[in-house]
Amino acid sequence: MRIRPLRILIVLTGLGLPLSLATGCEDTEKLKALQQKADDDLARVKREAGEKISRLEGEMTALKQQAEQAASQAKAAAAQAIEEARSDADAHAKEAEKAVARAREAYKAEGRAKLAALNADARELKSKLSKLKSKTKSASEKALKEAEALQKDIAKDLTAFDKAALSELAKAKAKLSADLGKLKAKLSSAAAKLPKS
Repeated sequence: MRIRPLRILIVLTGLGLPLSLATGCEDTEKLKALQQKADDDLARVKREAGEKISRLEGEMTALKQQAEQAASQAKAAAAQAIEEARSDADAHAKEAEKAVARAREAYKAEGRAKLAALNADARELKSKLSKLKSKTKSASEKALKEAEALQKDIAKDLTAFDKAALSELAKAKAKLSADLGKLKAKLSSAAAKLPKS
């Protein structure tokens, strides 16, 4: 039996259409399944990415809070250290001022004691001068008048200690010592001009 090509074609064509339709349906179902799987995978990836982003944002927020807390603690510690340093500096400044006041008083007391001794010498010279005749006492009287001017300078030197800063105390003491030395020299000069008895 001979198969006719047209018949084969019709048969094959008739069978091919349902086969291709069946194959097409299978492909559509496969495509739908693949599309569904891709959609599911995409949704899963989006969900995982969203979770990771949320977790990272939470970690960033926590890190920001930790950094802000550390910064505020550091600021508070610095403020406390500054306040302690200020109070220490104030305490040291008060102690230094007390020491300067004690030094002023010590210098003034020393100057007053030396001045008192020189004033006693001056009173003794005046007493001796009052017993002398006027011709012999003129040179000594002149020296005593100069000594009285120096006594006024020494009084100013003593009051200068009240206002002198720590850096100026040595200068004030040097001036007082110099003026006391001048007074002593004037009194010695006046005593030397007295006639020997």
